[in-house]
Amino acid sequence: MDYEFCKELEGLNILYDEDDSGSFLQIYSPVFNDNFFFEFVQRINDYKGYGAINALFRIAAQKYANNN
Repeated sequence: MDYEFCKELEGLNILYDEDDSGSFLQIYSPVFNDNFFFEFVQRINDYKGYGAINALFRIAAQKYANNN
């Protein structure tokens, strides 16, 4: 993966995953009413997964957002 692409994704708070078939982009909206948010995903090529590697980061980000 290209370093500059990774830095751009980081700056936009976009999570990234890839497998042998493709890649996966994932972003979350701010939390509304203490527990409601939107999740946006994009599968590129023939990505088979669900971004599971990002789950810990997603949970931490949601907890942080709810406490601020």
